[in-house]
Amino acid sequence: MSKETGGQAFPSLHYQVIENGEEIGEYAQDSGITIRDYFISHAPEMPKDYYKDAPISSLEKIVRWGRDYADAMIAERNKS
Repeated sequence: MSKETGGQAFPSLHYQVIENGEEIGEYAQDSGITIRDYFISHAPEMPKDYYKDAPISSLEKIVRWGRDYADAMIAERNKS
């Protein structure tokens, strides 16, 4: 993803996979939601006048609001 995501919301550990005393690989469970995804899903209700004059659908307005909110939260988080 080209946007700053803030990293993983719930990071997990990396494990070495050992079988019969021999390392056969590494198991990494680092998939899942990013902090940006988390902020998008927890965005407050969209202000009524947000994108009021934009010629886009209501669904697109909601999606853009969530993204804009998450990006603003990450920007504030990165200031400190």
